[in-house]
Amino acid sequence: MQLFDATRKKFKLASITKAKTLIKSGFVRVNGVIISRPDTEVRLTDEIELLDHAERRPKKLPFEILFEDESILVTCKPAGKLVEDFCKLIQQYRPVILTHRLDQKVSGIMIFAKSRAIEQKLEADWANNEKIYIALVEAKPAKKEGKIESFLAEGKDLKVYSTIEGPGTKHAVTYYKTLPSVKGPTRLEVRLETGRKNQIRVHLSDIGCPIVGDLKYGAKTSMRSRIALHAALLSFKHPVTFEKMTFRQEAPF
Repeated sequence: MQLFDATRKKFKLASITKAKTLIKSGFVRVNGVIISRPDTEVRLTDEIELLDHAERRPKKLPFEILFEDESILVTCKPAGKLVEDFCKLIQQYRPVILTHRLDQKVSGIMIFAKSRAIEQKLEADWANNEKIYIALVEAKPAKKEGKIESFLAEGKDLKVYSTIEGPGTKHAVTYYKTLPSVKGPTRLEVRLETGRKNQIRVHLSDIGCPIVGDLKYGAKTSMRSRIALHAALLSFKHPVTFEKMTFRQEAPF
């Protein structure tokens, strides 16, 4: 059953139009989350609430929205927050679904879907997206730019490492380019061909350039609640309009 119909029946509203208006205006909450799409599918076991003006949450999020329409929301995850927790925070204001991941200690641009259908479309096309990261590393690479390629595996200690191809390994390819920088850590632009867990962190460590703050992968300097890695650019095809969309955000370091 769709939310507008369930809302109309439960609260004995005079018309479907009235139900849809209340939902679009943010007055309907499902299982503790405000839903603004009238055609959202709900189950008989879902808890549907009709809020009054005092209870209604503001639509403005407590952080910047880079883009939003009926299908997707694009924003920037702060470092130090798990993606699951960040998604739950957004769900207090918008009906979104987690579509991809960033490490807890990494900041940067993320896309959230507003329906399962959109989530599936984004996931199916994810390999075609352009993803650029900015990293501060503790040493200069031997070459100003290059390609790092290996097979990645995860140990029992949950640490990812490069190895030869074998059962359970995943092929990973990373490209890097040294950027002009003043004194201090070297600044790199990093592009992903594949998106494996901890891929950038492992590969930069492999070439003797651990990311500043990344003690897990060999760094000697620490940063509070983060590492110096930021998802600075994300370019993708809109799942409904098929328009190419590109978002950029400067690294906070």
